[in-house]
Amino acid sequence: MSAAPEKGRCHAAVGAEAFFETAWERGCRALGAGAGAGERWFDIGGFKVRMTLGGRLAGRFFAAFEHLRMSRQGSWDLDIRAWDSAASGVPMPAPPWGTEDYGRRGEIRGFNDARFMTAFDHGSGALSLVDRASGRAVYWIRDGERVPGHERGAPFRAILNGWMGNHGCMLAHGAAVGIGDGAVLFAGPGGSGKSTTALICAEGGMLFLGDDYCLLRTHPSLEVCSLYGTAKMTREDLARLPGLAARVSPEPGPQGKALLFLAGAMPGWFASRLPLRAVLLPRVTGRAGTRLRVAGASEALRSLAPSSIFQLSGAGEGAFDLLSGLVRRLPCYHLDLGTDYSGIAPVVREILSGAGAR
Repeated sequence: MSAAPEKGRCHAAVGAEAFFETAWERGCRALGAGAGAGERWFDIGGFKVRMTLGGRLAGRFFAAFEHLRMSRQGSWDLDIRAWDSAASGVPMPAPPWGTEDYGRRGEIRGFNDARFMTAFDHGSGALSLVDRASGRAVYWIRDGERVPGHERGAPFRAILNGWMGNHGCMLAHGAAVGIGDGAVLFAGPGGSGKSTTALICAEGGMLFLGDDYCLLRTHPSLEVCSLYGTAKMTREDLARLPGLAARVSPEPGPQGKALLFLAGAMPGWFASRLPLRAVLLPRVTGRAGTRLRVAGASEALRSLAPSSIFQLSGAGEGAFDLLSGLVRRLPCYHLDLGTDYSGIAPVVREILSGAGAR
């Protein structure tokens, strides 16, 4: 681990369970020692998630989940402990693996199985661990003051993905909006218009479920669930949404985009979960008008799978089958975006009203 906080290595015989338990104990000690640790509860996809965060991380991560906040519960489904060594003085145990054990998505070879997930994010230097059997998770970073923008806007992606996969769910790289009885999922590569389209629709009175990542739940029914009350967009596109621009205070985000925390500014925007009705593949055309075209299931899968599965730690073996089944069950459309923003939301509403493509 390139950001390993201790010198030396643990004994090679240390396995996933022993390493997790040691990290969990260190985390509990760190949260007791550090100043300003906070606990909050959130309803994420119908699951009760308790988060206990060290003071520096609490100030950076809680805001992304504020729209899903719930009162303290008597029990939890997932218990996340997050801490940093700089604030607490408590180091993470030295890693019992070598540099050759890092997988492409950050998973550590020999420390991932049906029960445990262990993943390291080289971009942020964060280590994420999940014990699926007990519903416990640990997040560690060396210095909470240096959390990058992509972590602040979408915290605990690996942990949530790694745990949710055992419960018929997965994180999807996409945006989602809806009306009272259903939602659409926008899928596509970066620059396709997912974020801008979702925010335009929310500005037009539709319910907002997410900009960059959403949670897909297949049981007991097919739903798209909100994860993060944040959005990322260019300042040029933000300027074209004057109602939103007047109410949010953009912060520096990844790839030079503005990072928007929406829960406080737009509290009436959000839905926590809605039945998923269709998958839309937006594309910037440069033409004035917006139109729909029927898309094949294979096209929708190519838009969803690469970034949802192959780039995100914690995706289980069933993730591809989940997405493949989803696009076969749902209508899929190309959404050719026009430069006239006022025409985009009505076309998306058309899908949800059952009119379909013309």
